[in-house]
Amino acid sequence: MSAPSASGSSQAWLEKLGNALAHLGPECDTAELSRHVVEAAQAQLGMPGARLWRMQDGAPAIWQSAGALAAADEDFIRGTLAGKTAGLADGGRWACALAGDGAPASVLEISVGGPLDEAVQGILQLYSRYAAVALASSARRGAMAELESIIEATKTLNSTIDLAELMNIILRLASRQTGAERATVFLVDREREEIWSLVGLGLEQQEIRMPINQGLAGWVATHGETVNIPDAYQDQRFVQAADQRTGFRTRSLLCHPIRNNSEQIIGVLQLLNKKTGAFNAGDEAFLQAISLHVALALENARMHRAMLAQERLERDLALARGIQASLLPETPPQLSEFEISVFHRPTQMVGGDYYDFLMLDQDTMLTVVADVEGKAWLPP
Repeated sequence: MSAPSASGSSQAWLEKLGNALAHLGPECDTAELSRHVVEAAQAQLGMPGARLWRMQDGAPAIWQSAGALAAADEDFIRGTLAGKTAGLADGGRWACALAGDGAPASVLEISVGGPLDEAVQGILQLYSRYAAVALASSARRGAMAELESIIEATKTLNSTIDLAELMNIILRLASRQTGAERATVFLVDREREEIWSLVGLGLEQQEIRMPINQGLAGWVATHGETVNIPDAYQDQRFVQAADQRTGFRTRSLLCHPIRNNSEQIIGVLQLLNKKTGAFNAGDEAFLQAISLHVALALENARMHRAMLAQERLERDLALARGIQASLLPETPPQLSEFEISVFHRPTQMVGGDYYDFLMLDQDTMLTVVADVEGKAWLPP
């Protein structure tokens, strides 16, 4: 395929450029816009193919691609980033660093088929500059939308201290923001080495528990690392038995640890089946942003739950103490030739002691003294 030339067709190239730019509206999210960038370069500008790169962990990584492309060349992309200008046509390819907020954040590589004249390179540079502005604007809009979501999520999380209701709020927030079909909050029980969650059954709720070393949620609770898998069945840590029991087919999966202020892992948020495909870096960033707020809300709810349980126990013990007191005689019997005195004080809120005086006849009294074995100990 011969390289495009602008000789004698400047007006046609400007029309192509206008058509391509019309597809780069910054109002869509960054992931969708990045796909439009490469597709418009191929379809509207008439290039064989286009590829968009971005830096990940200090190395160039392919972000989006469309059409026929030569083998990926990371050194070529690094050179383009280092020069911060349009790369020369090299082996049928052309590249330009896209500056985001003053710093090169990505590179647009276009397959051109051969050397380019200056006019076509000028068209590609104009397209690249507009793509950079559109991507930066979309990223800012996405950041603002995410910030608004985080603020709203924080307000919602602080609206209740009921643990079951809070877990439902967390699941609704995470599912709505990421587009997940299902979500679960697992809490860590270090004493039992388990993770557990609440599930609704009719009008009641029930705990489900599993060993902390089982499944992907348990792995995240143990290792403290986020897991993002496009196909759960390809990961040996995934337990397929749950799908087999319920008939649900897990595809994409995102598990994120929940840490408290002391960096201790207190839970795991698990999301299943993003409706548009695999979970992305934006979904991970959202969970990271709200995880501390989730942890604080969960800790408050758990403390409240423990306090309610303690209050119920104390009420039960007070009732038991009253019942026990009613079983003991108010005063010992009065006998003409004997003086009987009794003192009773339990060492705990409820004692297991019992005594009574039973007059069998006018001259015979039966004294009963008993102690209950195996009483529950309540700390003071």
